[in-house]
Amino acid sequence: MRVLFYVFLFVIIAIIQAQLISVHVWFISEKALQRATSQSNTLKERSEENLPALILEKEAGLAVPSWFNEEAYKESLTVFYKALSVMASVGEYHSVKGIRIKTGLLLDKIINDIKEKVRCHEKKTEGVSCDRQKLQVFSTHDLLMLPFLEALGIREEVLGKDLPPEFLSAVIIETMLVDGIPFVKVFYRKNPREITLRDVTDLVRNCPPKKEYCPVDLFTSCCSEFLTTDPKGECYPETSDENTIQWAMTPLSWLLAAIAIFLLVVLIIMTYLVIRYKNQSVVTIKKFSLEN
Repeated sequence: MRVLFYVFLFVIIAIIQAQLISVHVWFISEKALQRATSQSNTLKERSEENLPALILEKEAGLAVPSWFNEEAYKESLTVFYKALSVMASVGEYHSVKGIRIKTGLLLDKIINDIKEKVRCHEKKTEGVSCDRQKLQVFSTHDLLMLPFLEALGIREEVLGKDLPPEFLSAVIIETMLVDGIPFVKVFYRKNPREITLRDVTDLVRNCPPKKEYCPVDLFTSCCSEFLTTDPKGECYPETSDENTIQWAMTPLSWLLAAIAIFLLVVLIIMTYLVIRYKNQSVVTIKKFSLEN
């Protein structure tokens, strides 16, 4: 009985652990990578390969395995994107809140700095230099570059459909005065080997199409739903409803649940039989005592 109870307890703990693992973002990304790889014509037998490393090595001109030809390289980009998109909250996993958590703080910083510089020029305060800080550089990750481009509304335009950003790609945002009017220009550099920057100003959300410059007020209104000053608060909301753990049953969880139910039924039956046998023994002993 005691052994059966411990087995039942172990199964319950295993179910809880399986549930917690199943909602972990890296676990989800790994499963997405495996699923995308299995759907690929060239890479379905290569699910254990380190595709991001092979992509980087090929783009750097290093030696790669013979099977990693041009076709495999192109398919690996799509596979890699599908894994990244889970964590980046873009594409088929598009989520405004997910994008806000990942890139909202950086966007808020950039947009507020632009607004502050414009206000400084409008005030024209004597003795105050509005252009003292000419350049700001932010280093990030391809996992954050995807939602950043998505928030600006230019992801598919600059990357292509279902493709990740290349390593060391960059977004350049330039603020300028043209005849005393503040404008913004946005450029994209695909990789360090690309000498000419691509002007994507007219592709940014809310910016006028086919125009060389984007008015500051239109640019700074591009991404309001994706801005946040408190990404931690976005991740851990205070309301009890949003704090509720979302349980998603996996095949492993269903299997463990079935085993747990079976063991529980066995435990109940054995408990009943033990109690019944014990009661019969007591009755037999009492009857034997009376007869004697």
